[in-house]
Amino acid sequence: MNILKNKTTQIFILGCICSSFSAVLGGSTFVLTRLLINSFDALFISYFRYGLTGLIFFSIFFLGFYRTKFEKIDLLFMSIIGIFMFAFFPIFMALGLEMTTSSRAGLLYASMPIVTILISCIFKVEVFTFNKFLAVILAFTGVFYCLSNFIDPSAPNPIKGDILMSIGVLSASFFTVFSGKFLRKYGNINVLIFTIIIGSFSTFIISI
Repeated sequence: MNILKNKTTQIFILGCICSSFSAVLGGSTFVLTRLLINSFDALFISYFRYGLTGLIFFSIFFLGFYRTKFEKIDLLFMSIIGIFMFAFFPIFMALGLEMTTSSRAGLLYASMPIVTILISCIFKVEVFTFNKFLAVILAFTGVFYCLSNFIDPSAPNPIKGDILMSIGVLSASFFTVFSGKFLRKYGNINVLIFTIIIGSFSTFIISI
């Protein structure tokens, strides 16, 4: 019993570390995207970044991906969440960064776990508890205070940019909520390759 408990604790800690590292990498993209947004089109940045990532993963893990047998209905749902994560999220993020600052975008991105909790509870993926309700209220209050306390004059249209960024965060949260069962069923890499390729291709089609 203790061995099982220790293993569960280790997996939980490892998951927290990976999630935190992912958040650090995600936050850094806002600064880099903000630097590139004046030189490149928002849609180009989106499909080039994720499209290149998808091709790299596909070339490395081709055999494993090729051998995986996907159910047709799962491919449909994975395509939908892939468009949300790797098309809508980067597009709205890039468009938002044209009008707001990277620090404001980072604050909104930091609220993604809270948005994920709300979506999970609305669709009954998770049970909504008082602690989660309190966490949502406190988190949104903090984000609202930070965003309203100071508006950087270098941002051309911060309110519109924040709205676009919020739509992007909402899109990424949908992927986080509904990708879980596919990740467990087909493996992280296989789902990542498929959803990235679908999302990047969708962005490319939109940009034409």
